[in-house]
Amino acid sequence: FPPCIKAVTVVDALAAEEPFRARGKVLVDAGWQALYAKDKAGQSGDAKQGKDDSVQELPDFQQGESNPHEPSLPQFKTSAPKRFNEATLLQLMETAGKTVTDEALKEALKEKGVGTPATRASIIEVLIQRQYVERKKKNLISTESGRGLISLIQDERLKSPELTGDWEFRLKQMERGEYDPVQFMTEVGDYTREILQCTSAKTVNPANLGACPICNAAVIRGKSAYGCSAWKQGCKFVLSVEQWGLSIQPELAREIFAHKRTLTPHPIEIDGRKLFATLSLDKKGQLGYAEAEVAKKEADQEALGVCPTCGGDIVAGGKAYGCSNWRNGCKFVIWKTMAQREISLEVAQQLLSAGTTETLSGF
Repeated sequence: FPPCIKAVTVVDALAAEEPFRARGKVLVDAGWQALYAKDKAGQSGDAKQGKDDSVQELPDFQQGESNPHEPSLPQFKTSAPKRFNEATLLQLMETAGKTVTDEALKEALKEKGVGTPATRASIIEVLIQRQYVERKKKNLISTESGRGLISLIQDERLKSPELTGDWEFRLKQMERGEYDPVQFMTEVGDYTREILQCTSAKTVNPANLGACPICNAAVIRGKSAYGCSAWKQGCKFVLSVEQWGLSIQPELAREIFAHKRTLTPHPIEIDGRKLFATLSLDKKGQLGYAEAEVAKKEADQEALGVCPTCGGDIVAGGKAYGCSNWRNGCKFVIWKTMAQREISLEVAQQLLSAGTTETLSGF
């Protein structure tokens, strides 16, 4: 049988003064395909194999022709991107230059990437330990705490690999003697001050700390409580600054109003009992709490005392005496060196048991 001959065609047309373009194939000589019946839509076998318009069969158009046209409006659904696993995330960290547009920054990231081959895996482990990411089967999935942390970062550059690429590029320039290190440190200092000023202004706005859980109006700060700005219209939402022995500062209040809960546990006191708990805000504006798990010391560790913040065990670390519950958010620590003086194990134990120490010399 003779070969099937098709011409690859591009058709440019106007409909209602709007330009349209169609790509496809025009059948010139059916050849061997004459043996195969066309489907109901009038397409031959190979046209059904592809879904894009590069293989669709077009009629034989003549330049300048005009005909009535009934448009086709097919509907499709987008699919969510695949979740990261450790292999794909490590690859992304190595080739982070793909996510930036500047070619010079891409080159810097191709050589350095985010982290180094020796530290990338440990970076992922730290994210998991701090409960910003969790493993589910083979996938790595962000937790509510991780998403909350990202939402609280106001400066978009801190969440972008472009900042890393820019600084790596500057370091390469300094290696070649093309950039002044003093100038670089000045820029870093200026950027840090800019972030602190902007973050403070955006994060702590006493005139709008978040949405009222009852009426969705802005929450404002008063002298001893947070209240709804629509109080004149009748909204009675009020949240006292002092809750169960915990002082809710504006930063924490903003977190509660944004997520309807605290992202990490905090020390509170209920009927004389000290707890480590996560606070939550319901739709009626009532603040509640859920006692958090308190991690205890490992079997090979010695407890120096009880953590006054959460009730965990105080254990000796490399540079400090810290709480065994640190992974769950407890920040209590006694540094081993304070004011250039070594804090001994005995002094730390005395401080934990009595709340004070005898007079220490050498400070």
